[in-house]
Amino acid sequence: TPSKMNGDGEGERIPLLIDSGSSRINEMGGGNSFDGRRDDILNTSGGCDSIVSADLIPWEADFDESLSSHRGSWMARSLPWSPSRPTRPAQLQPMPKKQIRKPIVFTPTATPSPRQSRKFDPRTSGKDTYNDDAMSHRFRYKFYSKLAPATQHNALIMPSHVIPPSLFTFGWISEGSQSSLISILSIWNTMMGTSMLAMPWAIAQAGLALGCGSVILMMCITLFTCQIIVRHGEGGTINGQPVEFGDVIKIYLGHKAYIVSQCFSILTICGACMVYWVLMTGFLRNIVNFLVCHHESVENPQFCSIVPPPGPDLDPTLEYSSAAWNGVTIPIYLVLVLFPLMNLKNISFFTKLNALGVVSIIYLVGFILFTTFSNFPGSPFGGLHVEKRYHVELASPKAINLIGVLTLSYFIHNGSLSILRNARNPKNNARDLTIAYSLGCATYLTVGVCLYLSFRSRKIDIQQNFLDNFNVTAQSYVYAFIAQCFLLLQFFTVVPLLAYIVRFQTLTMICDGEAWPSVWHVVGLNSILVGMSISVTIWYPHIGNILRYCGSICGFVYVFAMPMLVDREVLRRKEEYTWSNALLVWLFISFGLANVVGQFLF
Repeated sequence: TPSKMNGDGEGERIPLLIDSGSSRINEMGGGNSFDGRRDDILNTSGGCDSIVSADLIPWEADFDESLSSHRGSWMARSLPWSPSRPTRPAQLQPMPKKQIRKPIVFTPTATPSPRQSRKFDPRTSGKDTYNDDAMSHRFRYKFYSKLAPATQHNALIMPSHVIPPSLFTFGWISEGSQSSLISILSIWNTMMGTSMLAMPWAIAQAGLALGCGSVILMMCITLFTCQIIVRHGEGGTINGQPVEFGDVIKIYLGHKAYIVSQCFSILTICGACMVYWVLMTGFLRNIVNFLVCHHESVENPQFCSIVPPPGPDLDPTLEYSSAAWNGVTIPIYLVLVLFPLMNLKNISFFTKLNALGVVSIIYLVGFILFTTFSNFPGSPFGGLHVEKRYHVELASPKAINLIGVLTLSYFIHNGSLSILRNARNPKNNARDLTIAYSLGCATYLTVGVCLYLSFRSRKIDIQQNFLDNFNVTAQSYVYAFIAQCFLLLQFFTVVPLLAYIVRFQTLTMICDGEAWPSVWHVVGLNSILVGMSISVTIWYPHIGNILRYCGSICGFVYVFAMPMLVDREVLRRKEEYTWSNALLVWLFISFGLANVVGQFLF
């Protein structure tokens, strides 16, 4: 019965739901048509007047068996009611089958936002600020998504905000046209980052044998959890809609778990930005040192100052420093170049330079191999030095530091679905992912072991950025100079992309899906990111420690916990969750937690 009456005694128009399959008429407030989901519908949609009225749902939806125990076509009608009229009028007939049609695909003609839809401005009425029909379609999607679980094959899910695949792949890849080779190289290129420069230091922390074993072990662990993401994310597309791992978490674990995963994903990218800022500051300083001090003598420098060697068997080097050029001013100078690039709305130019990363990696690996097997005078690396005075260790309790670094080194979990979404043969995704991880493991072992064994001083004296071990006055420094120029140029294109990912994930999470709510939102968020990066560069410029702390904390959530909890929930829904699965889930989570605790103990 209605809750309100008009002043003239006429009844209001109340919504009714008609089951055309069984000729049963149910009011919105009663009946068992929705199998106990009436409260969810009202709470989600904001009331039946705004959802099941004749002007908002002028069409019918053919629901599957997942909605009700019987099949039927549901139609919304709004009929007058009065005390003399029966609540279940007999003249209403079932909807003919020939008039039943499927729900309309969500293709709005404009890009409405909830905030815009609640405002009316007479100055903009009639313009394309928002579209009422598009908003109606949006509310219909929310309405029916609540009725049909998103895990069902025929479910309707809201279009999600996903990171463009062009941020990770080479060039512009159309849907379904990405070859396995592009997928493998894109994953490998994304994986190979700042960890390469810290890998010799990390191997020295763990010892030679335990370090090599840790690199292989962490490759297997992170590959296993990444395979879970790709498998349950269905290659990046669920029910025809592109998704990220955060969307998969939201489907299986709920909204709170989604928020937690997004926060730690953003924190991971912020940590990477800090490391890049530290490295760019060091590269810029070393480049200027080479240009100014390369032709000066260590015994009688004119413009440069003498810096003690990092190890007892190495030579002292020179460094240029002044009131306007030092460790405090250099990271601030980078703001002048990078901050305008970080605030660009269109970053397509930087995505076209992804191939530059592959060139830098190939040159860096070639430079390392050349340095290892050559014997340049004054070079800190070259030859094989495993004598006792070089303190070569096979194992060390500080191996936990290497595990923390490797957690971030193999971290592509928040971008794996974006990379593999456009794969030509999705059935090869698991194979391509395994090949890419194996290639990354081989690269890390080559870089770490070669430089560790060829270091000409105590192994514990390897710097956290191995390029800092080179002497600017040595003849061999010209190759390190070229490597740092390559990396500096690459980092100038990577940092705007990282800033874009941070603002994309942050703003779409807190601003109702708006990736660019206003220029002030973007400038403010980038200012916070730049401020944190500059502060870390000035007061804590240790990239190895930043990598291990950030990798262990964020990896605990995004690499160990969330993939295993999603896999557990999938098995529970299939009623295939056994005690062995439970043991594996909690073993991974416990390992990730021990990794976090160990970083603060050693």
